Amino acid sequence: MAMHGTIAPRLVSGLFVALLVLPIAGCATAERPDRAFSPANADTPLEAAFAANAPQGPSIAQIHPRTMVTLDVTIGQTDVEVNSGDVSTGIISASSDAYEVRLKAEHFWESELGAYFSGTIGSADEIDGPGTTLDSGGGFLALSYRATMSDTFRMPVRFGPFLHTSDLEGPVGGVPTTITRDLIGVRLSAEPEYIIFQHDNGGKLSEMTVFAEINCGAGPTSTESGTLDEDGYAFTLGWELGVRYKLPMGLLAGLSFLSRKIHYGATESYNSGVFFGVDEDFIGVCITAGARF
Repeated sequence: MAMHGTIAPRLVSGLFVALLVLPIAGCATAERPDRAFSPANADTPLEAAFAANAPQGPSIAQIHPRTMVTLDVTIGQTDVEVNSGDVSTGIISASSDAYEVRLKAEHFWESELGAYFSGTIGSADEIDGPGTTLDSGGGFLALSYRATMSDTFRMPVRFGPFLHTSDLEGPVGGVPTTITRDLIGVRLSAEPEYIIFQHDNGGKLSEMTVFAEINCGAGPTSTESGTLDEDGYAFTLGWELGVRYKLPMGLLAGLSFLSRKIHYGATESYNSGVFFGVDEDFIGVCITAGARF
């Protein structure tokens, strides 16, 4: 605060005002640790006068960036297990030549409500022997909410519709056959994330975090092969555990381990045919590149 003149009463008055403002400002900062202390958000003229010369801390949008876009590549293993209820039950594939590519984008507004999208494509070779493949894809569109935030913790919760489809192609009895399974349902996910550290680099923060994403979903299915088209139900469970590092300019890199199970129940017999229950399991190591700002 600038002081004009050298008259003693003004100096005394200035010291008195400063002593009065300090505890008021201290209480205000303690009650609102999630906002920068500046004249723009001061509640009183005295608080504004002090804030003009006070050191400015990072804003909530810097501590918890509102937008994240990532591209994930996962390399791992896919298992397909048939649940036919007899001796043929078992894993028909343990393909170690499986991968998945995933694009994710999420943005939060000041209300902490947000929108989330995730789209994936994947493939696994030599399912049930040479010449058999499992191609898959899907998407998840959700309403997000950052339910919990602190200086070292954030947790978005997401809920919305999702789609998963897979094509199992290969010879059955010497005849090329394709079995297509479509699942449309709703999914709920939560992603707690702990901030290990944040460093201020000239007003831009770098950070390292660890996170765990857990999700579940369910919905009706359609299974087709040749002239058969049967309906059923399915559910999915998944989790991911990893670490992320964000550079000051916003570039992001990560490494994680993820697992996903989709269980398709046995179909109804509407067209004189039944598809037995199937489990599609995918597990692998995920490398992430993207941006957070």
